[in-house]
Amino acid sequence: MSDTEDKLEVPKEEIIWEILDRYEDINVHAKSYTWKRKGKILNMDATLADNGIIDQTEMYEELEVPPEQQYVPAIHIHFNDDLTSK
Repeated sequence: MSDTEDKLEVPKEEIIWEILDRYEDINVHAKSYTWKRKGKILNMDATLADNGIIDQTEMYEELEVPPEQQYVPAIHIHFNDDLTSK
């Protein structure tokens, strides 16, 4: 899978559970993972912004930063060794 194929575009109003539902198309065991950002477990009932993950797209556009040089925050998923969730 290439770098562009394993990224999901996320609407601002989408909560983490909704992101997980779409991520299941990539990984059917998505519910067997703990979702974190900077070592902190994400609130799955909240949006990215509510979890402190801010969309800085407008700032990059104002500064004319080329898309390939823009920072895109990552969410780390940690396997829980539980394949019972599908």
